[in-house]
Amino acid sequence: MSTLQLTRLDLEAFSEAARKHVDPASPPPMRMMAAKSMVPLPPNEMVTVLYQLSYDPETKVREAATQSLRELPSDIMSGVVRAPLDVRVLDVLARNLLTNDALLELLVVNQAVADDTIAFLASKVSERIAEVIAGLHVRLLRAAPIIEGLYTNPRTRMSTVQKILDLARRNNVVLANLPGLQEAMMTPDYDKDSDNDISDEEFASVLVSSVERENRDDDEERIEALLSGEEEAKTEEDQRRMSRWQLIERMNPAQKIRLALIGSNEDRAILLRDSRKVVHIAAIRSPKITPGEAAKYASSRNIPDGVISYISKNREWTRFYPVTLALVSNPKCPLSDSVGFLKSLRPNDLKNLQRNKNIPSQLARQAQMLFRQKSAGQGGKG
Repeated sequence: MSTLQLTRLDLEAFSEAARKHVDPASPPPMRMMAAKSMVPLPPNEMVTVLYQLSYDPETKVREAATQSLRELPSDIMSGVVRAPLDVRVLDVLARNLLTNDALLELLVVNQAVADDTIAFLASKVSERIAEVIAGLHVRLLRAAPIIEGLYTNPRTRMSTVQKILDLARRNNVVLANLPGLQEAMMTPDYDKDSDNDISDEEFASVLVSSVERENRDDDEERIEALLSGEEEAKTEEDQRRMSRWQLIERMNPAQKIRLALIGSNEDRAILLRDSRKVVHIAAIRSPKITPGEAAKYASSRNIPDGVISYISKNREWTRFYPVTLALVSNPKCPLSDSVGFLKSLRPNDLKNLQRNKNIPSQLARQAQMLFRQKSAGQGGKG
């Protein structure tokens, strides 16, 4: 999203004719006239006046100005979006034009538009406008969030994504908000093709549907089955999902990584079990993973050791009690990490852990010792 500070403009930015309509000291009826576009001003200044009045002290004036901004005719706006207006004004126009490709196409090539605004648009626009933004190489190289926005936009074609990532890699652009991708691009496996890659169109269809169904409640049971290795097509819906899983299996590493980073929690559950390290490590580094989701992964014995190790070293996640409990109960968790987590466990969980036959005997003995210590400290109550 845009990080611009959308504040009022200085009164000196307006002509004398416009200033009396935006000055908070002017009578409200005078400001309301301008808010309703009833003042004869050039289009560029009228839009700037409406922007200013959208921050007016009077609620009714603000609402009228905001409404007028949204309803400006396209023939007027086609000239305005190309003008060298204040970056704040252009940012608000951009937000109001998200569904108008014809005007957006003119706006995104306006050099006066701030990089922050282009980055905001990059993650939300149509395929057509994403292609235009992807061609703005100077902007891409000076503002990594634009590349990140295009990458996370499900409507950006995969072939376009690969081109802008190649540009970023050649010019050492750091994609700080996509660390899983940044690391993956440095590995030899990232660019390897699969034997039967899916097309750009097939991938786009999977990606868009994944983003639309993110975190649906009816995915929980399916995700549990994926993580436990008990997946089985019992119903028509299960068969559809199995078919989709097979489609994911055909993706090349670059496609899988993008799906893992911006797709649904079900996609991540599938891709965390991928045999390629470049894929499952990128998946666990997805910025969309919540501590609750991490707890589910931490309890699974069917995902690679490297994923469990990554979770155990993520301080943000291990502050969440269900994550540490799941890790200590998982024999795939590095022993040194499990021992370190023991002291934070509750007595009842230590009691259960010392009887767990699936964990290393050394860890069970440590749990037993800590349980006795904590029980003694509570007067023998466990």
